Amino acid sequence: MQEFELISHESECMKRKLLSQEDEFRLQNETLMIELGQVSDVNDRFGSAQLLFATYFSNYEVQKNFIRYNVK
Repeated sequence: MQEFELISHESECMKRKLLSQEDEFRLQNETLMIELGQVSDVNDRFGSAQLLFATYFSNYEVQKNFIRYNVK
């Protein structure tokens, strides 16, 4: 009987530890998903800013070339 009780006790301890680790993993996963969303938002804003800058620069170059070749 003692061996059964010992094994049963060890089993319960392992179940509690597993549940604790699952909770910790779930929390870490939620945190990572939140951080990933934030990084994705920043990346989207950066991409939009990059596109805006590229468009502005391209327009500036077109205007500069237009003036250079049409004003003589």
